[in-house]
Amino acid sequence: MKTKDIASIFDVTQQTIYNFINENNIKPISNGEYDISLAQMYFKHYKNKLILDSDDPKIAKIIADTEKAKAETDLKRLDYEIKQKEYIKASVVENVLSDAYKALTKKSL
Repeated sequence: MKTKDIASIFDVTQQTIYNFINENNIKPISNGEYDISLAQMYFKHYKNKLILDSDDPKIAKIIADTEKAKAETDLKRLDYEIKQKEYIKASVVENVLSDAYKALTKKSL
């Protein structure tokens, strides 16, 4: 899909779509063509914006709480991934040191 197609679907300017693309670091699938997921992502953004712009503070709070929970979940996932990588690095270092120690002890015998 071209950005002008998505802009016409949501009745916004192409610049609005470009801003959304840049804010969310979305890459085209080919020169100027975007996956349908761009339209899906913009629809969610548009829907949330409409709800947040409404006068109902309860709905706005629910969305804010949901976004906060998503961010916390992402943070926990990233923390877990970092710990996994650190564990793997430590295991590799331990194996290398163990192999080096074995090699040294064999030479000294």
